[in-house]
Amino acid sequence: MEEKLSPEISHQENANQYPVLDRVDSLDAPSLGGSVQNEEIEPQVGVLTWLVVLSCSLGWMSIVWTLVAIGLQQASLVALVRGDPKNGVWIQNAATTVTVVLSVPIARMSDNIGRKYLILGCQAIGVIGTFLIGGATSLGMAIAGSCLYGVMFSIGPLLYAIPAEILPRRYRGIANCCANFGSTSGGILAGVAGQRISTFTVGGVPGTRWAFYLPALLQTKLRKDGLFHHKMFNHRNFPLALVCIFTEGIFYYVFNAYYGAQTGLLYTQSPEGIGFRFACFFFPQLPLYVIVGYVTARIRKFKACIVAGFVIFLGAMIVS
Repeated sequence: MEEKLSPEISHQENANQYPVLDRVDSLDAPSLGGSVQNEEIEPQVGVLTWLVVLSCSLGWMSIVWTLVAIGLQQASLVALVRGDPKNGVWIQNAATTVTVVLSVPIARMSDNIGRKYLILGCQAIGVIGTFLIGGATSLGMAIAGSCLYGVMFSIGPLLYAIPAEILPRRYRGIANCCANFGSTSGGILAGVAGQRISTFTVGGVPGTRWAFYLPALLQTKLRKDGLFHHKMFNHRNFPLALVCIFTEGIFYYVFNAYYGAQTGLLYTQSPEGIGFRFACFFFPQLPLYVIVGYVTARIRKFKACIVAGFVIFLGAMIVS
C-alpha cells in the first residue's frame, strides 16, 4: 500500500486478521488514492461461500417478513390485545428506533470482536422479540417485543457486507442482489402467505400470532468475515449512499406502516386482498434483481442503475 495509514487504522486493517481488506469498491470504482484497487486478492469461491450468501439472504428474508407482518397485522394485533389504536404505530416505531440507535455500535463491535457470535446473539434476541409480538397479551408487551426485534434488524448492514466481502469484486453486485432477493421474498411471504394464515386459527392460536411465529422459526446461522477497507469511507460516494438509503428508508417505512390501513379503508377489508396488494410492491423486484445483478457484474458500474431506480421510485411515489 503506497500511503501510510495511521497506527489505529493499520492495526484494524491487519492483513493477517482480515484477509479480504484489500478489496475496495464504490459506485463507479473511482481511484481512492494509492494502489489499493490494483492489489486486490480475489478469494476462493466454493460451495461454502455460496451457502454463506444463502444464509445471509435467508436472514434478510426473516427480518423483512417480520417487518412487513408488523405493518400489515398492526390493526389486528392491537384489536387482539385490546390496545389503543392510536398507539398501534409504536409497534413499528419501537423497532426502527432501536435499529437507528444500535446499527452503528453493532457494526463497530463487529470490527473488534468478530461477527459470527455477535450476529447469532442479535438474531437470538430478535427471535425472542418476534415470539413476544406474536404472543403479546397487551400493547406494551408487543412494543417490548418489537424493541427486541429491532436488535436483530440492526445486523442488517452486516448481512450485506458479508456476501460482498467473501465474493470477488466482479460478483459484488450479484451478492447484494442475493440479499435483496431474500428480503423481497420475505415481503411477499408476509403479504400473501402471512395474510392468508391470519384468517385461520391453528391449534387454538389466532392466525395473527402465527404471522409472527413463522418468521421467527426461519432464523439460521451466519458466519463472520472481513471488513470493508476504511479508505472507502473517505470517498464522496459514502455520504451519497447514506442520503439514498435515508430517502428510500423514509418512504418505505411510511408505506409499510400505513399502506395496509389505507387499502383496508379505501378498497377492501379482506386480509388476502390487502396482503396481495402489498405484495405487488415486491413482485417486480424479483426479476429486476437478476437483471441488475447481471448488468453490474458485466459492466462493473452501479451509478446508471441507481439513478434509473431512484427516478422510477420518485415517479411511483408521486403517482401514489
